Amino acid sequence: TGSWNNREQAQSNPTLCNFIQVQHLPLSDNFVRCLYTYNKEKVPYRDVIVEVLQKDHLIYVKNPIMDLHFRLQNGVFVTHESHPIHNNGRDELLVTKAVLGKDHYFVNDSGYDPNTGKHLWGLSEDNYFFFKRIS
Repeated sequence: TGSWNNREQAQSNPTLCNFIQVQHLPLSDNFVRCLYTYNKEKVPYRDVIVEVLQKDHLIYVKNPIMDLHFRLQNGVFVTHESHPIHNNGRDELLVTKAVLGKDHYFVNDSGYDPNTGKHLWGLSEDNYFFFKRIS
């Protein structure tokens, strides 16, 4: 749990990404509210409650859109998942790659056409949002 933002990334390359503030707020032992808000906006563009379970060196995040399975690798938790979704009236493949460390959170959520593999939205495959912990 905590708060992160990508201020440095947004300021150094504003055409690539917006300034985003992230909050992960504990609700109970296993439930966390995740808020993602564009800078200067009052209403989050993503507001979801997830269940977080840990077993050995794995963290399971049960998300209404797609469950994520993080594994410990080189001192950080990493995941690379894909899941079919229906978005804006069309079928898409949601691909999520993330790295979660003590003071940083790197993530790339992207949508692809499941038939052609064409990138539809999100950052290109080799780019990430780089969030640093602020509290």
